[in-house]
Amino acid sequence: MSEQELKNIWKNSSKASTIQIESTALLADLKYSVKTMETLIAKRDLREILASVFGILVFTYFTFEFPFPLTKIASAIGILWFVFVIFRLKFASRKNQETDLSVSVLEELEQEKSFLIKQKNLLNTALYWYVLPPFLMNILFYAGMGNPADYNWSNPILEILVPDTMNQKIFLIVGIGILFSYIGWRNIVASEEEIEPLLKNLQLVKDSLESEA
Repeated sequence: MSEQELKNIWKNSSKASTIQIESTALLADLKYSVKTMETLIAKRDLREILASVFGILVFTYFTFEFPFPLTKIASAIGILWFVFVIFRLKFASRKNQETDLSVSVLEELEQEKSFLIKQKNLLNTALYWYVLPPFLMNILFYAGMGNPADYNWSNPILEILVPDTMNQKIFLIVGIGILFSYIGWRNIVASEEEIEPLLKNLQLVKDSLESEA
């Protein structure tokens, strides 16, 4: 074997080693980023589920306590929506994916990709399942309220929630609309600035590992 052939072997071997080291570093960094994201998502889901359970209890009380028919209907819709939120989050949860320790790194990356895509879809469709339903429910909730005296109803605490005039109802609904618009916008931003870059990095590492195989 000539000296030049030995040099070429050494050069190619060095390149392969460098690529492998870079891929390992990228994979380690990616795993840390995904793990951090999973922790944040788990905390978010727990917070939302606890809030939904509390909402179910509160709106169950409203359903029986308020005398206004439309407000009662809105409260019942609110209960159904909170239940839906719990199941929607559980469906997209990491815990719903089976963990198989025998899978390859590429298969593991594919599972992580599937999880992130679910989360991205969850955020991108938040307007339809997380924003509009409760907003419309709140419109019905407040629009249906009337004069407590007309229903021979009195509750010193809940009467605070009852708007006295149409202007107060409009003010409340506009305020709620602004709040839910912000929530919808924040979900889209989270999808674009947090989930999407992670998906791109994952695909980059996956392509790198596949090229080595």
